[in-house]
Amino acid sequence: MKVLVVYESMFGNTATVARAIAEGCSDAGALVALHHVSEVDPHTVDDYDLVVAGAPTHAWSLPRPSSREEAVRQGAPAASGTGLREWIAEVDPRVGARPAFAVFDSRIGTGTARHFTGSAARRAARDLRARHRVLAEDPASFFVEGASGPLLPGEVVRAHAWGSRLARSAPVGS
Repeated sequence: MKVLVVYESMFGNTATVARAIAEGCSDAGALVALHHVSEVDPHTVDDYDLVVAGAPTHAWSLPRPSSREEAVRQGAPAASGTGLREWIAEVDPRVGARPAFAVFDSRIGTGTARHFTGSAARRAARDLRARHRVLAEDPASFFVEGASGPLLPGEVVRAHAWGSRLARSAPVGS
């Protein structure tokens, strides 16, 4: 199985989750490519059996230019203009086309905030379904302590296990 893991990350937490997912996929026997979303042409995903895509949750959804600018004001490094929202908008809309997709996000997960932060992954799933793409798994969330992190204890291990499960269960071929 060939897996592409793409991510958008502002403070490094989503990148850490993406690496753990990629390692989980690899440990389960998949051939894995891991890239920031700005490095991958969304028109070239057809060579993969599975694309795993993730982003941080900003303002209850996928990051947008204004929320990226706000993250920079909060201390994140400057981001590229292409994020997961823009990347998904460029994925070719094809019914039943390979590859299958799985989506994840990072979001605040302490106290009651876990229930009120929204989910970039749910928005990404909706956007991919609107492009007639198949989801191999329900969206997954990995939790951080605050807007800039760090990841909560156990989240990297959970991401690795999720990646391993994805690689073992996702459909191969079309």
